[in-house]
Amino acid sequence: MNWDAGFRGTATITAYSTGLCGTTTADLLVTVNPSTGPTLFTAGATTLCQDSPDETYTATAANSTSITYSVLPVAAGMIDPNTGVMNWDADFVGTATITATSTGVCSTTTADILVTVNLSTGPTLFTSGATTLCQDSPDETYSATAANSTSIIYSVLPVTAGVINSTTGVMNWDADFNGFATITATSTGFCGETSADRLVNVTPTPIAAATGNSPVCEDETIFLTAQTVDGATYSWTGPNGYSSTDQNPEILSASITDAGTYTLSVSVNGCSSVPSPVIIEVTNCASSDLGVVKTADNYLPLIGHTIVFTIIATNYGPSDATGATITEILENGYTLVSSTTTIGTYSPSTGVWTIGAMINGASETLRITAVVNSEGTYINTATITGIEPDANLANNVSTIEPEPRDFFIPEGFSPNGDGTNDLFVIRGILYYPDNNIIIFNRWGNKVFEASPYQNSWDGKTTMGLSMGGDELPVGTYFYLLDLDDGSEVIKGTIYLNR
Repeated sequence: MNWDAGFRGTATITAYSTGLCGTTTADLLVTVNPSTGPTLFTAGATTLCQDSPDETYTATAANSTSITYSVLPVAAGMIDPNTGVMNWDADFVGTATITATSTGVCSTTTADILVTVNLSTGPTLFTSGATTLCQDSPDETYSATAANSTSIIYSVLPVTAGVINSTTGVMNWDADFNGFATITATSTGFCGETSADRLVNVTPTPIAAATGNSPVCEDETIFLTAQTVDGATYSWTGPNGYSSTDQNPEILSASITDAGTYTLSVSVNGCSSVPSPVIIEVTNCASSDLGVVKTADNYLPLIGHTIVFTIIATNYGPSDATGATITEILENGYTLVSSTTTIGTYSPSTGVWTIGAMINGASETLRITAVVNSEGTYINTATITGIEPDANLANNVSTIEPEPRDFFIPEGFSPNGDGTNDLFVIRGILYYPDNNIIIFNRWGNKVFEASPYQNSWDGKTTMGLSMGGDELPVGTYFYLLDLDDGSEVIKGTIYLNR
């Protein structure tokens, strides 16, 4: 029987037997089964990461009755031969072969699938890059590594910290940035991504501000000062190899050779400031003694009258003085009328009398004439200063406080018994207990006299005889008032009206 290649199914083979006595037959039923087809994988990854979860591999083959699965090498793990579920060994990396074997009635076929198991990306670890820096430091390179990575990318936050090269990790710090920044390295491999952060403290640059008490006279103390910076160390350098680590050093008994430039540097956490210089001048100072004396022509001035202030500036020596000035501010109890000086200029707006140079023993005078106001501050102070050291500061200030008095002589009164203006009242006369007043009529006859006068005249005469009683007639009368305070006698008229 030459079977047809494409036939499958049931065929009947019949045998005919012929003899002399007839013919017999017999049939043979033949089943022709199909061949087992090629095995083909239908599922299952060909690339995995180390210690991946179980992976199911499935295959198919035409006319197969069963498919079984196997793996090589055996170190790759265990595969269920019936289901194709592959349990990868946690330590396995490399190439494994999954084999599917299909068995049918007539044959067996197989197929292999090659699986690559890659290593997992290891943890990212920084290997270089400072964690503490000074503000505006040079570029700093940050490097990291991670097992099984194919690339590492770098980034920085906050963005104000500067710019980092994402590939090389070179960090260009912004000159103005200080504080904390985070450098992040991100490692990427075939099997995952890991990252690591590096916290960087950028310490602000301390500021040095050197000052001193220049100019300094010989044998005086040089005071060098620096502002306080928390946690700082200080470094001073200067002429003649001078150095000090004090914040505010002092140089006693200064000499001419101590003059020059002193430089301060301040450091905090290893970060140094820009050097700050200060120039100290040491001079041979010959001291002078400037003094001021202030007086007034009347310490009990009348309101509305003028007062004259005399300010005398004197250089008591032993040396000449330069740059002499007096501050003489006229308080609001007075209104300036005029001012005169023997030297220099006086500015009423600033209250400064600019004198200038004064030789040893010289005296200069400022006179200020002012009207006494009814209200205000009457304390007046004059203060003198100069460029040279002053050997005696006790006489540099002179203060006086006149006491203005309200004094007013009325032009008339009406002693008619109506209770209003019946007396000749001089306001403020009680300030002058030793006063004396004489009143005359128009013919020059004395009609009233009092010593002291106490605002008691009611228009009656107290002198000699009078016609029709002691009441004086309506008219103008003349008075002489002596306050007995050294001032001139006051002369005036008073009108008596009934």
